[in-house]
Amino acid sequence: MSTERNASLGLVAFGVRVRLRVDPDEVWERVSEILPPGWRSIDPADGARELAVERVGDGQYHLISGGDEPLVVNGSPERALGSLDAALRLHIATHAEDFVFIHAGAVAVHGRALILPGKSHAGKSTLVRALTEAGADYLSDEYAVLGQDGLVHPYPRPISIRPQDPLDPDEEIDPVAFGASVASGPSRI
Repeated sequence: MSTERNASLGLVAFGVRVRLRVDPDEVWERVSEILPPGWRSIDPADGARELAVERVGDGQYHLISGGDEPLVVNGSPERALGSLDAALRLHIATHAEDFVFIHAGAVAVHGRALILPGKSHAGKSTLVRALTEAGADYLSDEYAVLGQDGLVHPYPRPISIRPQDPLDPDEEIDPVAFGASVASGPSRI
C-alpha cells in the first residue's frame, strides 16, 4: 500500500463494499492489520460506505463514518486504528445480505461448529482459546458467520484476550502462535 496522504482502499468482504480513506501515514501503514477475513480489493470509487481517519491536530485524529459526526475525537493513532477496525467490522456484520453475523465465538470439533454466544467480557475469547488449545479448529472469537447454506463460515482474526487491568490494551494473539488449527472452510452446526 502506498503511504501518500489521503490514501484510499476499496474493499468488499462478505458482499459488503467499503472505501477506507486514511490521512495520517502512521495509521495508513497499519491498515492491513485490520482488514476483514476474505476481503478483496475493488476500485475505491465502488465502495458504498466510506470510513475515514483524518488528522485534526498534532498527533490527534478522528474517525469519520460516511460523513457523520466523528466517532473518535482527539484520539491517538492506535485509538484511531482500533476505532476504524471496530467500525469496519460492525458495518460489515450489519450490512451483509447473504450472511448473519452472531456476536459469538466459534470453533469446529470433528467438522461440526460449536457456537458460543455471549456479551462482551463474558469470556468467549478465553473459552475459544481453551477449546482450540484442546484440539478444536478455530473459526472466530468475534463472530459466528452463518451463510444461507446454513454453515458457519470462518472469521479468523487474532484472538482478543482482555487483560486483568482494564486500563491495559487487549492482547491480540494469532491462534497459530499457540498451536491452534484454523478452520479452512465452513462447518455444519
